[in-house]
This record gives sequence, C-alpha cells and structure tokens, in this order.
Amino acid sequence: MLGKRLQAAALAALTAMAMPAFAETFPSKPIEFVTQSSVGGGGDVLARQLGEAAREYIGQPMVVTNKPGAGGRNLENHLKTAKPDGYTLVVTTATSVLWYYTGSLTMNVNSELKPVIRLQVEPNLVVVKADAPWKDMKDLIAAAKADKVTFGGLPIGSPEHMFFTKLAKENGFKLSFIAYGGGGEASTSLLGNNIQATILQNSEATDLVRAGAIRVLGVTSPERLTQVEELKDVPTLREQGIDFVFEHWRGIHTLAGVPDETVQFLNNAFQKASEKDSWRKWLKDTGQIQGNLNPAAFKAYTEAQDQLVKQLSTEVGVNKRK
Repeated sequence: MLGKRLQAAALAALTAMAMPAFAETFPSKPIEFVTQSSVGGGGDVLARQLGEAAREYIGQPMVVTNKPGAGGRNLENHLKTAKPDGYTLVVTTATSVLWYYTGSLTMNVNSELKPVIRLQVEPNLVVVKADAPWKDMKDLIAAAKADKVTFGGLPIGSPEHMFFTKLAKENGFKLSFIAYGGGGEASTSLLGNNIQATILQNSEATDLVRAGAIRVLGVTSPERLTQVEELKDVPTLREQGIDFVFEHWRGIHTLAGVPDETVQFLNNAFQKASEKDSWRKWLKDTGQIQGNLNPAAFKAYTEAQDQLVKQLSTEVGVNKRK
C-alpha cells in the first residue's frame, strides 16, 4: 500500500513539475512573420528589423513570408491555413483596416486577429516638386480649381485617393487622379512632371526632402512633426483648415485564439527589441516615429481606426460594407 502511495505521490510531483515546463516551451520552433509587402517594402523591412532585434529575447529565429498582391487576399488566404498557436504573426498596417471596407479583404482585423504591439506611425505628407509655385495647401487648392493640378497616389480606395477625393468635393474642383502601385512610382512620376502633387509616407519622402527635390505642403498628423528635423516647421492640414487626420501605422497581430500569455510573452520581447539603439536609429534614419502600444491600447486604437475608415470610405463612396 505504501509503495503505491509513494508512486502516486511521485507521479503527482512529476506532473506538477512538467506543467510549468510545458508552458515555458513557447517558442520551441521558428516564428513566422507574414506581410503583404514585397521584399524591400515597408512591412517586409520592419519584420526583418524586428526579427533581428528581438531574436535574443525570443530564443528562436523569425522568418518572413511575403504575400503581396490581390489587395491583401493572398495574405488572407495564407492565414486561413495557420493555427492559433502564436507561431504565425502578421505585420498589420492602416490598410489592413481599410481594405476590409473597400472590399479587398473579408477579414476584419478587430474580430479575427489579436493585437500584440503597435510599433510605429507615419503621418502622410502632401508633397509637390521643390520648384512648384505652391507654398501651402491654399495655393494647391487654388491651382486645382484652375485645372492646373493632376494628383497621384495609390489606387481607388487608398488613403491617398480618399483624401484627394474629399479635398475636391469640399473645395469644388474636379479631381484629376492617376493611380500608382506604390509611393516609389508616384514619386518618380512627380519628379518627371507627370503629376503635380501626391501623398507620401515619412519613410518614402525623407530622402527626397533632404535632397531638396520635393516640398511638403502639409502633414496629416494631429500635431506638427517636431521630432522629425526636416518636417518640424510644416503645418498640419488642420492648421490650414482641412479636416483630415490619417496616420499610417505598422504593428504586429496574431490569430484570434492565441493564448493571452503567449501574446504577452511576444509583446514583452518586442518591447525590449524596440528599446534598442539599433532599432531607434533605424526609425530615425528612415523618418519613422516610434509609436508603441501594448495589446489593450492597440486594440482600442484599431477599433477607433475602424470607425474613421468606415466614415471616410462612406463619405467618398468606396465603402463596400454598408
């Protein structure tokens, strides 16, 4: 009898010891970052930078899977085959929320993904060539009313298209708009005089501003970008009487159903990584702004973004979820 009791006690002790050990095994294999960006795109570079900075805190390599194209549907299809175990992470952006309303995605970020951390923000910049005659948004609007401006940006339903559509509607001019595949294409077209104005993100515009090739007429942030030397004196759109605020952001989500403790482990690791000098230097060099949010704050932020995008897309007639 005593022998059986000792065996039972030993088994119970081993089970108790094994339970925390099992919980601590995450991660036991490489973690996948999935991004809608092509190699070299904003989401791709962020994932690679983050993977390198966080490896010592994660204890496993992080690999990047690129799923560009089809308005995000290639990424969405990839996620449908993934397990909610924390080994699949998604680089999310402002367009992750937007594309649900414009019809490209059936996946809603707030209901089907789980936030891990927001890492950076990039207010958009309204830009013209440096030798253009327009010094502010008032000048640009006056020129557009005189049919002297062709605008350019990402395709119909993008933040760029929605802003210029809203600007034309509220100021009584007919919009002339050319769609491009990305900020690089729009920049090239602007410098080649094929368009007269576009919207770029900080990271896309920084080198052109430093080179004196473009002029920034306004920023779409709530406040001036005092932390970016080249842009600290540029007024916001709101200061110029234009009610439009839209920040491009990037963060990390995982699948709904991933345990909270796994999410917290990842958040802690990425938070530590984002405090490294190498990470902060990369943000500064590329004109990005650190914008960390923990899971709860990030969820509240994307829910607010959802309402903003729903309103904007409805206002300019591209909301497919009405």
